[in-house]
Amino acid sequence: MRKNQTGVALLFVLVIVLLIVVVVYLVFIRIEPRESNFTQKIPPTPTNSTTTPAPTAAKSTLRPSSATSLPYKLPEGWLLIGDKDNIVTIGHDPNTHTASSQENRIDLNAKKCCSSYFLKILPYDGGSRHEFIRSNIGAKSLDALKTSNSSEKDYRISGNNGLFLYNYDLSGSCSIGMVILSSSSAVLIETQSCNIDDIEKHLSTISLSP
Repeated sequence: MRKNQTGVALLFVLVIVLLIVVVVYLVFIRIEPRESNFTQKIPPTPTNSTTTPAPTAAKSTLRPSSATSLPYKLPEGWLLIGDKDNIVTIGHDPNTHTASSQENRIDLNAKKCCSSYFLKILPYDGGSRHEFIRSNIGAKSLDALKTSNSSEKDYRISGNNGLFLYNYDLSGSCSIGMVILSSSSAVLIETQSCNIDDIEKHLSTISLSP
């Protein structure tokens, strides 16, 4: 009986020791974690500098100016005449023309047919030069007035843009043109002459003071 009690006691002690060992193992022994299979994707760090693509050179659609520049030239023996306010002056040969002027108008009347010139200062909206001419001669269409010899030419006259239409079927005239004075006015020029050289000779004597 005594031996049995001793055996039970020893068994009890062993169980207690085993429990203590397990507790110590769990508390003090570090269990290494398993490596995770999840990999976090880290976005690239943005930089402060931005790369701007080099600009591509645009192809120019502008055409070179074809305007003929007429330098001022008053032939020897010619006289000048201006409108009432001298906004526009033009030269003339007193042997071939008689000159007269009034407000906003200059007339060079040819002594022999047919090379008279008539200049008028008129309102201009800054738009189409062709439309300015068409509306001031009362034509429905400039194209309807063209002949087989018609032509047109851009000019720089006294530093301003101008346009002349040659050999058109006009009532009492053969050629007509204009010179811009400002954004609100222009000079309408009518002539009986069809001779481009004679017309340019007169246009070269024009001086503008808008």
